[in-house]
Amino acid sequence: MKRPDDRKPVGGTKPLAWTAEAVTWLEQLPDFLRDGIFTVAEDVARGEGRLEVNIRLLRRLEAGDSSEPGLPWEDSATTLLNELLAQRSPQAALFVRPTLQNAAEREARRRSAIVVACEDVEKVFSTDLAGVSWSTEALQRVESAPDFVRAGIKKAAEFNARREGIETIMPEDLTRFRNRAMMKAVRRMKGFGMQELDFSAFDIARNRVPRLKENTQAVKRFSEIRQYVESQQDPETGGLGLLDRELLDKMKAELKKR
Repeated sequence: MKRPDDRKPVGGTKPLAWTAEAVTWLEQLPDFLRDGIFTVAEDVARGEGRLEVNIRLLRRLEAGDSSEPGLPWEDSATTLLNELLAQRSPQAALFVRPTLQNAAEREARRRSAIVVACEDVEKVFSTDLAGVSWSTEALQRVESAPDFVRAGIKKAAEFNARREGIETIMPEDLTRFRNRAMMKAVRRMKGFGMQELDFSAFDIARNRVPRLKENTQAVKRFSEIRQYVESQQDPETGGLGLLDRELLDKMKAELKKR
């Protein structure tokens, strides 16, 4: 069987990224199961608006995630959900149903409803579970990001947009979300006693944050980020060429505050 990143896209769809841990999990399966699980995992990931397949998704599929709706559903909403799921493969429909139910209930709660209606199901399918839509320019910006951060950027942007009540994510929203996240990271670095921007923050964090100590995935992800950032290095920004000068100056000033 070919590795996930060796496969060619089908039907014009872009290939999904697979985390190293997910690839290892897949390769440990018996040969006769791999292709089927691979197809189901990618179907479910695309159906949920994901840009990567990770180990959490695979574990969920392995466990046969099933949960009952937390809100009552109108009969018409249940019928619509079944009709839309019927357009997918039976395996994918089985695994993705609980996620779609939860997302539809979330949409109902957002409009202060106590019953899930057709409009909630339609919103979930039209926005791939995000509850918000994307402008073409903003989505292109996310898709141009490195594979190892693309999914995280998309997920974080959708979370922030829902929190702010934004219906369509624009490029300026992505910039604002990024700047806010970077300043939050700087404040954490400051809490570690750092006064300069450099990559030693991760080593310090590993010694202080229990969940990072034995987390090989975090180490790999940090290594990828560091390698990418250094490859974009700009002499004027000290190797952080991905950030604009104004934001970089704010980050440096925040670290030096007493």
